[in-house]
Amino acid sequence: MLNVSTLVFGLVVATSLSSAAQASVGWILGTGAPPIQVGPLKLTPFDPDPTPEFDFVNSVASPLGGDVGFSEGLEHVIVPFSWGSWSHDYEGDAYALGPQSFSVTLTLPAGTGAFVFYAEPATLQLEGFAIIETSSLAPILVDIDGNGGATGFAFLTTSSGGLGEITISASAPFAIGEFLIAAVPETSSGSAVALMAAGAGLLAWRRRRVA
Repeated sequence: MLNVSTLVFGLVVATSLSSAAQASVGWILGTGAPPIQVGPLKLTPFDPDPTPEFDFVNSVASPLGGDVGFSEGLEHVIVPFSWGSWSHDYEGDAYALGPQSFSVTLTLPAGTGAFVFYAEPATLQLEGFAIIETSSLAPILVDIDGNGGATGFAFLTTSSGGLGEITISASAPFAIGEFLIAAVPETSSGSAVALMAAGAGLLAWRRRRVA
């Protein structure tokens, strides 16, 4: 079984300016409250979703413009009412897969520099998850306890085009929610390397903290 507290996957270290332009990094936040920024990028939470509870949606509006698209319709649920458990006292929107669905792909708005979301299985037991972003080299693999609260994930990129699609797969149906987003800053190629270094430093700090 995988140890959630020590898993950090998806780190891509830039060794040249060209590789830095395409690099992304992803890591596990755990069940605590989300950060206010990722590396140097300040995160903006999503506005409350006006979609009626239990309706199915194919996208949600980003507070920075554009939409986060879903590869299939997800049911709009509200924590803690129509989705009873989460973590860190979160109350708000979440989006649940159907009972026969085990994977969803998120299409992020162009120019997304950082993205945070939480996921929790529908079952009250341990379920395996795999999360991968288009430009990362390896998936984040983690077990999430459906009786232990939602687990957060963060992604950061130095690409001027922003993050790509994020695919979330699990061994059981699940819900995602508590989205936060940041735009790619206008950077020179040199400062892109610095941006990735900041992300790598954050991962190293987390690894030391949980060791």
